[in-house]
Amino acid sequence: MCFLAYCDILPIPRNNWIPPERYIESDIVFIIYTGASFYQNRAIATRDTWLSRVTHKYFFSSTPYP
Repeated sequence: MCFLAYCDILPIPRNNWIPPERYIESDIVFIIYTGASFYQNRAIATRDTWLSRVTHKYFFSSTPYP
């Protein structure tokens, strides 16, 4: 059974989780680049939900200034 995230792109597995056979969690890095207008809502919501379980994560955002 999977519940979909707010954007229907990233399924969140709730059961029948298959443990990794090759990589561990610290081998993966998420780099998210987002526009300034989305940073305070979608990027922060992502960080506070599924991304909070990831050790290596970086957020980059454009600035609203010229």
